[in-house]
Parts: sequence; C-alpha cells; structure tokens
Amino acid sequence: MPAPATLLGTKLYIKVGDGASPEVFSHPVMINTDRSLQLSASGQNDTVFDPTAPDTPVWEQFFKTAMSAKVSGSGKLDTASVSTYTAWLASGTPKNVKIYLDTTLLYTGAFHLTEFQISGPGGTNTKLAEVSLSLTSHGALS
Repeated sequence: MPAPATLLGTKLYIKVGDGASPEVFSHPVMINTDRSLQLSASGQNDTVFDPTAPDTPVWEQFFKTAMSAKVSGSGKLDTASVSTYTAWLASGTPKNVKIYLDTTLLYTGAFHLTEFQISGPGGTNTKLAEVSLSLTSHGALS
C-alpha cells in the first residue's frame, strides 16, 4: 500500500474577499496558528419496519436535508484587523471566502463571521494576545 499524500497544515489557506470590484482575496493575518474546515450534513432519521422479522430491532435510515460548512481559525492578535472583524461580526452581510489546499481551490462561497474571540493569557507579560474566529456558510459552496 502506498503512503498517503500528506500536506502541511500551513497549506490550508482561508482567503477572505474585500468586497471590491474586482474582488481581492487574502489570508487573514490573524489565522496564523490553527485553521480548519468542517463540512456537515443535517437531516432526519427514520425507521423501516421489516414485516418478515417483527421481533428484531429495526434499522435507522438517515435522510440528508441540508449541508453546511464551518471555518475556524486562530492565532496571534493583529490589532490592525480588530475593527474589520468586529464590523463583519455585527453586520448581516456575508463575505466571499475561498478555501485552498496549497494551490488547489477546494471551495468558494459566502460566509458569515459567527464568532470572534480575543484572549489575553495571564501570568506573565511575555505572552501575546490571541484571537479565534469562526465562519459559517451562507448558501451553497462551489
């Protein structure tokens, strides 16, 4: 069996559009430590009765009804970006986002900023403030 094709975690790029025309996409400077993409399906479970075996448990079936994506990122705080991200969080407008693995575009779509957290590690004045954020898809990804 051949070894799996691997990729460094730093090669997962989350690029956010600036809304201009033509739109320019850049990787947020605050997503400099961890980043992730989560794809999810939601739906409903149902069961089907087997009349030939009425005393056995029935098997559940899952029917997908919706898809969604969530992007998470974290890193050291860039104070110059705070106002941009808090304004995006407060707005009802999604931004266009592109998600790459190295140079390969995986997905593009609209995302809302749904969580933005700044934390300041205590105990010493040598630790830098950190940020974490989450984006949630708004419609289909392509």
